[in-house]
Amino acid sequence: MKLYVIPNIYELEKWCKLSSDYNLGFEYNDFFNTNILDNKYLLDERIEAYASLGRNGDTLHGVFFDINFDSVDSKIKEISMMRARQVLDIARILKCKAVIFHTNYQTWIKDKTYQEKWVNSNAQVYKTLLDEYRDISIYVENMFDNDPNLLARLASELKGENRFGVCLDVAHA
Repeated sequence: MKLYVIPNIYELEKWCKLSSDYNLGFEYNDFFNTNILDNKYLLDERIEAYASLGRNGDTLHGVFFDINFDSVDSKIKEISMMRARQVLDIARILKCKAVIFHTNYQTWIKDKTYQEKWVNSNAQVYKTLLDEYRDISIYVENMFDNDPNLLARLASELKGENRFGVCLDVAHA
């Protein structure tokens, strides 16, 4: 098992030393923030700084604010996919091994039809992204989920995808 730390872009020397001393990977957390993704200066600054480290095999935390792959609104689905591809493109530049997305499941909706749609829609989205980004793995992390059942069902739907996995955020659980 590899452990990861979240580096601070303004203290990279310190974080690189820590990573080296303890064989830690980086999980880049800058790119879930759409204010950074939409600001060319901030985005380029971060990509350039991290890319200059010459690392590979790290992870990147994907977008999650307002992301809804199973929305009934086609425009929301479209922008959600655009944002997912945007961070996957950044992960590719940084030679990351994986991008971590949140479930973004609406826990207050208890309807079985919604749950089925959520599993099926998310499975299709992740199959599509895995096909488009064959050099990157995708992990889905619990967020505000009440129990692990839907995430387990999603994992079951994607059991043949060896670059798909789930991760447990104990602070969220």
